[in-house]
Amino acid sequence: MIIVQLSIHEAANLLLADEYAGWSRAGALALAEFIDDFNCEWPGRAEDSILFNETDIRCEYSEYIDIEEYRAVSGIQIDDWSDSDFLCVEFEGMNGGKSAILRNE
Repeated sequence: MIIVQLSIHEAANLLLADEYAGWSRAGALALAEFIDDFNCEWPGRAEDSILFNETDIRCEYSEYIDIEEYRAVSGIQIDDWSDSDFLCVEFEGMNGGKSAILRNE
């Protein structure tokens, strides 16, 4: 087994390389920072190391451009990202709006 320590930008680039995920650059950076900063649970995490598996990450988290997209996809009516029980990180999206990464239900 080869163990490599990744920077946040390297982790974000690996997320962006997953052709099936569709992360935005801002979303990939926000998710990589969230995982690094908050040491959250995610598939493959064992103490201070992570088995990077883009399929597991793609299945565990979703990026939403805005609340309207989340409402349309989930059918859940919220007024603010903080109303969601699944919020991981809120960040400035491509058009200056508030986007978010949420843990899938």
